[in-house]
This record gives sequence, structure tokens and C-alpha cells, in this order.
Amino acid sequence: VQEEQVGAPNKGARPQEEQEKHSASFIKLSVALSEENRVKATDACKFGANKWTPEEASLPVQAIKKWPHDQELVFFAASGMAYLANTYRKQGGCLLYTSPSPRDS
Repeated sequence: VQEEQVGAPNKGARPQEEQEKHSASFIKLSVALSEENRVKATDACKFGANKWTPEEASLPVQAIKKWPHDQELVFFAASGMAYLANTYRKQGGCLLYTSPSPRDS
């Protein structure tokens, strides 16, 4: 089930078109970090970590850096990061240089 994409609260922090790209869980975590509210940040990580996109990966890292001793927050934020890594990893895991080299001519 895909989470609905919503805009952030009107704080003027980002242009409206950028706000609309983010998931609700990203917005909740963003607000929790700006309010320095560890409980809200933990809830955002707990209930939204599997809905983040790679573009949103910096916020859970910020939450872990801000509250590294909160085991619940670290667990759910790290779980979300693992979900991102597993979901969005490139198939094959190998980069191959394919441009012609001078030896190919």
C-alpha cells in the first residue's frame, strides 16, 4: 500500500512544489526534528520508515545523530534505512564501464 504524498505544514521552509514530493511520514519526521520532539520523531520512524524514498533518507540519519541513545528511535530509523537499501538497490550490484576504449578501435 502506497502512502499518500502530502505537503508539509505551511512553515515556509521549502517551496510548495518541493513539499508535495514528500511522504507524510517524512513530513512528520521533519516537523518532529524542527520541534526537537524525540517522541514524535520515534513515532514517525516507527510508522513511516517503510514509506520513505531514497531522496528522504537524510532525515532518519539526522534523527539518529540527534538522539543516538534512544534505542527505539535508532531501531526504527535504521530499519527504515535497511528497507531503503534493500528496496532501491540496483539489480546486479555491479557498475560496468561500457564506453569504447582506444583498444576497441
